[in-house]
Amino acid sequence: MILFPELEVACNYTDTLMPYKAVHLSEEVNNPHIYFSPIPINNNKIIFGSLRENESKFYNQAEQDTIGLPTGKFYEADKKDKTWTFLGELGGPFNSDETDIANGTFSLDKTKLYFTQCQENDLFKVICKMYSSKLEGANWSAPEAFSELINLPGYTTSHPTVAAHSEYGHEIIYFVSDRPGGERRTDIGYTEYNTKKKIYRKPRNAGTRINTGGVETTPFLNQDLSTLYFSSNGHANIGGLDVFKIKGEKKKWEDLQNLGSSINSVADDLEFILTDDNEGGFFTSNRKGGQSLYNETCCDDIYEFAKVAYTDRLPIEEVELVVEVPEEVIIVEDKIAIVEEIPVVEEVPVVKEVILVEEIPVVEEIPVVEEVLVVEEAIVVEETPVVAEPEPVPEPITVEVDAVPKEEPKPIEKAVVKEVEPVKLVTVERIKIELPGKQLGVQNVYFEFNSTAITSASREMLNKILIVILNENPKWIVEISSHTDAKGSEVLNQYLSQRRAESVVAFLVKSGITKNRLVAKGYGETRPIAPNVCAQHGHL
Repeated sequence: MILFPELEVACNYTDTLMPYKAVHLSEEVNNPHIYFSPIPINNNKIIFGSLRENESKFYNQAEQDTIGLPTGKFYEADKKDKTWTFLGELGGPFNSDETDIANGTFSLDKTKLYFTQCQENDLFKVICKMYSSKLEGANWSAPEAFSELINLPGYTTSHPTVAAHSEYGHEIIYFVSDRPGGERRTDIGYTEYNTKKKIYRKPRNAGTRINTGGVETTPFLNQDLSTLYFSSNGHANIGGLDVFKIKGEKKKWEDLQNLGSSINSVADDLEFILTDDNEGGFFTSNRKGGQSLYNETCCDDIYEFAKVAYTDRLPIEEVELVVEVPEEVIIVEDKIAIVEEIPVVEEVPVVKEVILVEEIPVVEEIPVVEEVLVVEEAIVVEETPVVAEPEPVPEPITVEVDAVPKEEPKPIEKAVVKEVEPVKLVTVERIKIELPGKQLGVQNVYFEFNSTAITSASREMLNKILIVILNENPKWIVEISSHTDAKGSEVLNQYLSQRRAESVVAFLVKSGITKNRLVAKGYGETRPIAPNVCAQHGHL
């Protein structure tokens, strides 16, 4: 359980980056009395309310009947060269020595001024009522009170702010009241204008997303942002009254947000209002540092604020940035990509001896097909006569062959062959095999897409052709060569081709061929067996 939620909120907000910078208006505007209700006319001129006196005065309660207390009135000020200057009382039928005038707002078309008049009743309770004055030519009309349906007798109705209904466009006025039916103390409610009857409807409460058992006051509705700003001490806060914002209208609202420590303090912060460009505005606060009468937080002053750039919010120190890049990281055009580990492919034993074999017959190639197991070249070596006590059989060796035919010499591919004694050497690739008295054709071996699984048709071909050949020639050692196209990465293609060659070897071993007669070799995309059509059409 949090005993003091405002302390928790204060910790959360005081360290955040501030979107606004607030400045106390000059002493020419703020003197040691109460200032309230700033209303922007434009970015350089405001109307505001004040119990303004030219000097500090203290009032004795016992002498109150004989001393005339000041009343709240509307005044004007403008800004020149970043300095605010007091202009005097606002002209028009607003100010009075009998009632306090405060909390004004303009209609959306700027032709009406809504404001509040407050006066003590017979029960010594201050009652506020809402009024309006209409601009007629260059003059304002006499103030007219709202009906008693809005200004409920015996209860306060104040702090109007105006909006247009988001769907129908008629006027909605939000206000503050202590009338029955609220959450307690003061709540924010609203009334809608009936365009047919030309009257304001019965007020309704704005709901519990806004109103609490505490004080909710000084609403301001920004039409451009569809956002209501108001002050409250009933929601978790930094201290006193904090300014909050919430999107929506009437009784339908989204999540509430505290404006944070750029606006709010541990004292009371209220009457937040934005200028027409939404880049700044004004609010009032009794925080420390303002003009005071008898203590540091006695009286509300007016503050101006403006949005600040991100880099203006906190001082920035120059630091040296050091980034450690792991070995598995590739940097391309200032972008970093982490490369996953690729399984290590075991290396084929290194060939130490090379035998050159002359005059190999010219072999015709079979039409090219992707990823195949075929017989590349055949070399027939005469058998060594059998002796009574045979010598030990040497380890197989790999033979690289530069073969030259008898007629019209042409270079042919090198063949990698392993030799035993006696031996017949065959490397599988896409060609016909010419043996004495025989001509054998070996078709291609196909795999499932991106897989090492041999297709059923290729399994049948291996059983009928290659396994028969190997069984008829038990001394042959055969290299199983596998290739891929250029789709995918070179490393993965190399890995896939090696696994496919091993898959064929495993199939042959399972079919009865001795494993030491078979060599699995994956060439990936390094030795293409067909034109790379995808590359030609830009599909890489």
